[in-house]
Amino acid sequence: MALLLIAGLTAAVVTRQSGHGTSVPTALSGASRPSADQPTPSGGQPGPGQKGQKQPAKRPATTMKPPPPPASTTTAPPPTVPPAGKAHTPTAIITLPGPIAATVVQAVRGLKGVEAVEVVDVGTVVLQGAPAVTVGVDPGTFRNFTPEVTASADRLWQYIASGTLASSFEMSRDRQLALGAEVPVVAAGPGPTTKQWLGAFMSVGLPGIDLVVSRQMSGPLGLASGAGLVVSAPSADPFVLQSAVKSVAHDASVVLMRPGLALGSAPGHGSGGGVTAGQLSTALTAAVSRLGKPYVWGGTGPNGFDCSGLVGWSFAAAGISMPRTAAEQALAGPAVAVSQLQPGDLLFWAYDPSDPGFIDHVAIYLGNGQMIEAPQTGQTVHVIPLQRNHLVGAVRVNPTVSARLGGPWLR
Repeated sequence: MALLLIAGLTAAVVTRQSGHGTSVPTALSGASRPSADQPTPSGGQPGPGQKGQKQPAKRPATTMKPPPPPASTTTAPPPTVPPAGKAHTPTAIITLPGPIAATVVQAVRGLKGVEAVEVVDVGTVVLQGAPAVTVGVDPGTFRNFTPEVTASADRLWQYIASGTLASSFEMSRDRQLALGAEVPVVAAGPGPTTKQWLGAFMSVGLPGIDLVVSRQMSGPLGLASGAGLVVSAPSADPFVLQSAVKSVAHDASVVLMRPGLALGSAPGHGSGGGVTAGQLSTALTAAVSRLGKPYVWGGTGPNGFDCSGLVGWSFAAAGISMPRTAAEQALAGPAVAVSQLQPGDLLFWAYDPSDPGFIDHVAIYLGNGQMIEAPQTGQTVHVIPLQRNHLVGAVRVNPTVSARLGGPWLR
């Protein structure tokens, strides 16, 4: 599952005149969606030689359409959003059932290695019939926790501040969302269904986050106010940070957001023993039993899966707890050289050339040069030869470490 950008396309941007008199940036190539029967390396159907595995899409950093004008005859100016400030690399997101107390926020801010924190609203809405993990943010400050190309897109943050929904490119592609349309959204809870304007696709840079909205939209969407905290501690050991946070917020869920930067570096990976032969056999048998099941966005089985959902479901059958996203699963054990792969090892890909530490996709190695994966929307779980293009590494699962990472988050 990829959040994808165009590499080196900074100059290849033009503006088009929208129906509301606003110039909107659009890419010279890749911004328009291909028709359903047009195979393309960036679309939902595999092109020649792709063997069904998802490929990096040719996309700009952001794709936008302005919100519809208000009912009044006077068009209000776009909201003022502070310019991008110092960039912060997101390391973890902390969630609690209710608002995080100011004392806890201050305590986390004071932990060793923490450079910045950002309070957000969190929840899972249902967008066009499928779950979408959503954060409500202050556009002027949260932008500094996103990739540089996204943080610098002023109009994007103005649109978000005006009430538009901004989808991750990953979700927009996999679910074939239409840009610039009113879409049905069931509020978290679940709550009432409303129509909301889907006005932007963006590279979020945070694993597992599907939608970004302004905090003014959090109430209508049923998000838990102030229940999330994004933490930037790029020099901290992720597991040490996780333990430190839990020492000041005992009931907190601490999800590591950028494990791709430390693929397979989890401390203590030698403790507790590895996967037993019996567990390995059970996990691989479970995975292969799902052949032909459809790829489903957010799917965790048993009849539909996304890539990390297939991994989690298969290892759960063997009694091994796995985290929810591919990026988190990259911390589930020690790194393994591709030349030393064994059946059951996890394989990881990164497709975003502007964010090479972002893990987009995971598959399970079966042995003999074969792997099993849940590829993308429109395809099914299948076995294919090991794909080396954009492969960034492999991990050998350690049950003790994977259990420490935790199970599914918000889905």
